[in-house]
Amino acid sequence: MKFWLFSLIAATILMLSAYYCNDLVQKNSEYLFQTSLDASEYLKFKKLFSDEQQVVVTIPGKVMTETVYLNILQKIDYVKLKWKAFGIEVVDFFKIYKSGIKSDSFVEIKTFASTHPDLLFDFLKKDRISFLVLINKEFSPENMEMLINDLKSIDSQVSLAGLPITNQLLNQYSQEIKTRIFPIMLFLAFVITLIITRSFLATCLNLYPSVMTMFLALSLIKFCFKSMNMITVIAPLLIFTLSLSISFHLFYSIKIYENFKSLFKYKLKPIFLMVTTTSVGFGSLYVSEIESIRQFALLTAVLIFLSACFILGWYKIMFDLVKHVSTKTWTINLINSEFLSKPSKLIGYGSMVLLVMGGLFAAKDIKLLTEATKYLPETSFERKSIDYITRYVWGNPNYEVLIRKSQDSEFEFEFEDYKILNQLEMDIQNNFKEAKLLSVNQLVSELNYIYTGNKHIPLIPVAYFTMLGQLPESQKLRHMRDGYYRITIFGPHIGHEEFNHHNLFFARLSKRYPSYQITLNGLQYSMLKSQEYLINTLIKSFMVSFVIIVALFTIIYRQIKRIIPFVVVNLIPMISSLIFIKLMNYSLNIATVMTFSISLGLIVDSTIHVIYDKMKNISKKEHVQATLNPIIVGQLILILSFSVFAMNSFLPIRETGGIIAFTLLVALIFDIYHLPLMLGTNRSS
Repeated sequence: MKFWLFSLIAATILMLSAYYCNDLVQKNSEYLFQTSLDASEYLKFKKLFSDEQQVVVTIPGKVMTETVYLNILQKIDYVKLKWKAFGIEVVDFFKIYKSGIKSDSFVEIKTFASTHPDLLFDFLKKDRISFLVLINKEFSPENMEMLINDLKSIDSQVSLAGLPITNQLLNQYSQEIKTRIFPIMLFLAFVITLIITRSFLATCLNLYPSVMTMFLALSLIKFCFKSMNMITVIAPLLIFTLSLSISFHLFYSIKIYENFKSLFKYKLKPIFLMVTTTSVGFGSLYVSEIESIRQFALLTAVLIFLSACFILGWYKIMFDLVKHVSTKTWTINLINSEFLSKPSKLIGYGSMVLLVMGGLFAAKDIKLLTEATKYLPETSFERKSIDYITRYVWGNPNYEVLIRKSQDSEFEFEFEDYKILNQLEMDIQNNFKEAKLLSVNQLVSELNYIYTGNKHIPLIPVAYFTMLGQLPESQKLRHMRDGYYRITIFGPHIGHEEFNHHNLFFARLSKRYPSYQITLNGLQYSMLKSQEYLINTLIKSFMVSFVIIVALFTIIYRQIKRIIPFVVVNLIPMISSLIFIKLMNYSLNIATVMTFSISLGLIVDSTIHVIYDKMKNISKKEHVQATLNPIIVGQLILILSFSVFAMNSFLPIRETGGIIAFTLLVALIFDIYHLPLMLGTNRSS
């Protein structure tokens, strides 16, 4: 009766969870990679200046005839009309330069473009036409996707760039976890479990709690965060694989013990420590300054405990049935293995030294990747489009430079100030060779270029202020407000090293112009600055988890002499992963920076079980049956599961899966070969 009642409750919970999280969507917000402090600073900037999102639309490879031009304009007008109520503004070449063009005829527009080759907004070429789409209101993911689809429908060769495009692509590629990776992982887990248990019922009994915990993870994400992002989307899969590993430990142990009480009595300590250390490994990421990583840490730490409790309850109720169907379960016979019974000191300690030396050597050249567009497949059309547009058409708004007089609370708009700021902008331009600057001076210079052919600000105050007065008031407010003068630097996406060089340049610039306060802001700058904390996240989270795990091991087992083997067999696989990262040309990014703490939480589990068996002096048969078999099977399933991640085209997911899979493989070898060597265990005794 208890069995059927529990089964009914479990099935009901599973169906309700599946129904509840069915409409769970993924959304990578603009604040995903930011720290709380940087997000706060950016919001202050956003209140001061309008910082609308931009999409650059470029149609290359077409000879720009009047027919082609008018056809494209007609489609653009349709987009304008459809999205006007949503705060969408489309800026084309004629709209920008209509004051200098005699009429709106194609001939006049084309003549103007050809006779002014150095225009700031170089949106009309012989074989290319471009537009700016300004998004002035918050957009839902669904509306943003519809808008992007409308822009793509303008022409078969249309290319798009901008933060909304990058975010949409991040959503699209990381969505493959739900639509592609999980079905493959579930299928692999089912096939492997079926092969091992040799029973369909045993396979279902083993897999059900793991699937249930995955839906529990999805439900908790929806309840707490409303949507997933590219970080939290991997949490359900991690919980699924971890639950399957715990499930196998209990499944194999049931064959040895007569009842759940005796199993629970013996396995309580190692399972408790296993769950706790894994939770600590994940939870240690909470020390990160980046909000999305903190959310992931808290979510997974809680889910690991909930999952463990559910699995224990499942096997308590199903104990007799599992024991009955587990009789045919395949076991790996390691009892008579000469290689494992008498591990070689030369092989064991020699490999340790080589891995440590190789890891420390490889660590020097591992790159830090903070540029989101590099996460996209290198050969994809989308990435090539973004690279082309940001380099040759209109760049990414990498920096917002805010300047005000040091001695004044309000900026005094005097001509001498504009001249000094013009020199400052020239210094910036000389440092940012491929960038375009947008400011009041640049707009005045553009007007001067149209009227006189000279691309610089007028040297006479009257001429300068006359042209300044011709600028639309909305444009002036975008670049000067409340004592601040704003310069936006547009250019190709920048990486970690370039960002550091730029920071040094702006520090020197501030010293060169002591009469002015120069500060940096903007969404792109804020995200780049936040991601500089990635290395801090890696070091702090790893050290926190390592210290807590070692302390827990010492307190619970009270075996000081076991600490060194415990530390060594778990630390060296982590160091060896640096060799793998270097050989595979992987990087440290928003996802892979978490792999060290996650891997540590995963690999200590097996070590705990092996050392616990050694302390209890259990029989060799029981050790192989109840510990080594579930360790090997569980780890192999984890390795295969993360290897599925490594086949994904999305760089953060691919590299995360590859690093964890390799680390788990090395850790498995260390647990079954190096750990017995260090413990002085003779398997044949």
